Amino acid sequence: NGLVVLMMELDGVDTPSLLVNRSGVKENIQTLKKTLSDFPHITLRPHIKVHKCSYFVKMQAELGVTRWCCQKLCEAEGILPNAPCIQDLLITNEIIGPIKTHRLLSLVEKYPETTFGVLIDSIDNCKVLEDALAEKNLSIFVLAEVNVGQNRCGVEPGSDDLVAVAQYVQNSAPHLQWRGIQCYHGKLQHVRTHEDRNKEMSVVANKVKKSVNALEAVGISCELVSGGGTGSFLLEAEAGLHNECQAGSFMFMDVDYGNNFNEEGIKTSPFKNSLFVHTMVMSKSADHVVLDAGLKAVSFDSGPPEPVLLHSDGSITSLADQCQYENGGDEHGILWFSEPESEVGKLKVGDTIQLIPGHCDPSVNMHDSIVIVDKGKVVEEVIVEGRGVGK
Repeated sequence: NGLVVLMMELDGVDTPSLLVNRSGVKENIQTLKKTLSDFPHITLRPHIKVHKCSYFVKMQAELGVTRWCCQKLCEAEGILPNAPCIQDLLITNEIIGPIKTHRLLSLVEKYPETTFGVLIDSIDNCKVLEDALAEKNLSIFVLAEVNVGQNRCGVEPGSDDLVAVAQYVQNSAPHLQWRGIQCYHGKLQHVRTHEDRNKEMSVVANKVKKSVNALEAVGISCELVSGGGTGSFLLEAEAGLHNECQAGSFMFMDVDYGNNFNEEGIKTSPFKNSLFVHTMVMSKSADHVVLDAGLKAVSFDSGPPEPVLLHSDGSITSLADQCQYENGGDEHGILWFSEPESEVGKLKVGDTIQLIPGHCDPSVNMHDSIVIVDKGKVVEEVIVEGRGVGK
């Protein structure tokens, strides 16, 4: 995209740009895999919707990942041409309507070496999928989505609707392969205290167990109980009911995840912040500086970003205690400071700093490409192939 020259210093990268610290991402993948190694019943199925890049899929494959999930068809359509390593892909969403059904079948036809799966929560949807797949003699696997607390899509735990959907797939839909249930609770990821997360996880676990038991009572087993996220995966692993982990944000992390407390009541995470918006000071006054990264460069849905300095060894120095970040509009951010001799107060027009996004997923979705850095040098620029409005 013409943003970078390889091996240039960070200060030479145009702004605003999205940066990823390569060594930090690799360390985060290895940390999660090492943690999950204590739970041999769990298989990692990382979520693509966070990074939306074949580059990171291939990095995960090199570190031993063998199955993935994404949220939208556009992510699969964008990434699959450049990621032949994906041979097992679960779309963690219901595919509704003739246009999306056609796009799904096109993917199944185009990538015969890849096993595709989708979520279901109604017999009507199953009938549409079955008819379309039968016409082309194709097949996919399905998981019934169970509403374990998100109150979004999904059948109720242990309900007659769950049993009916599973029985329809097994008895009346030969082109849909029953594999189990999807039990993901997105709101659980950001329950702040460990005690409260643990309490909520007990509720989730009971709903999962109720669903598995209801299916087993009619002779239907669950090969997969999938779900789990960056903020809850350890609790789900310890509960012993899930056997897949769909964490995604662990790759990059963000301010919102950084606000979770551990068992000791400390704000901390085993994962490193590796995603940053690179931004430049474009104006300065006596008590504030103006950055060139606004709402078009970093998301605000989970609160403001954290201003930091990214060092060549991958470490960061937070500037949050020296200033207050204010949304300056579509193209601007404002740092208000009271101490002229602080690092923020000493910033000059043309200086660059970095922002840790409040929410990593939508921030990535704003950018066409990501600049990969390592040891303070630019090593690559990669395209965000799966970005878009979520079609």
